[in-house]
Amino acid sequence: MATPDKKQAILQTTLKLISSQGFHATPMSAIAKDAGVAAGTIYLYFENKDALIVSLYQDVQERLAQKIILPNRSNSYKADLSLLWHNILDFYRSQPEEFKFLQQYAFSPFLAVENEATQMEKRFAWTLQFIAEGINCGLLKPLPNLWILEWLLSAAALATKLKVENAQNFFTQVWEALRA
Repeated sequence: MATPDKKQAILQTTLKLISSQGFHATPMSAIAKDAGVAAGTIYLYFENKDALIVSLYQDVQERLAQKIILPNRSNSYKADLSLLWHNILDFYRSQPEEFKFLQQYAFSPFLAVENEATQMEKRFAWTLQFIAEGINCGLLKPLPNLWILEWLLSAAALATKLKVENAQNFFTQVWEALRA
């Protein structure tokens, strides 16, 4: 019988194994064994390994999107953008398996499996609206919202990879690049 706990165990195990071993060195049999489920159980939830990996990506992206929503806005767009960017950076730093998985996924053929732009627009709707607000107010360069979102995500990824200690200084450089 399929249960949410088993599905979550499969996703968490897949995240752990792919983050440490990579996509190709993570067979379904290893996922099943480490998740404590029968190999056939995985197929109750996912059609195949590709579907499992895409589902995991969607799950991690959704958690990131929720992490960066600002429930309380200040009177300063720059301060809010800084907080949003620091939330991305905090997610990457506090979730190293998720960060490593997202990095691997971004440079893999799996990215083409889903319509990435459409899915990003859905997952990051709040963030894209926030970016549009900055553009409409003349605070950000008039670039496509998704480009700015990708810039913010990529800058936080770079700061994570480089183990940047002065994150605010790094954000200042991001701000200078994006501001109108």
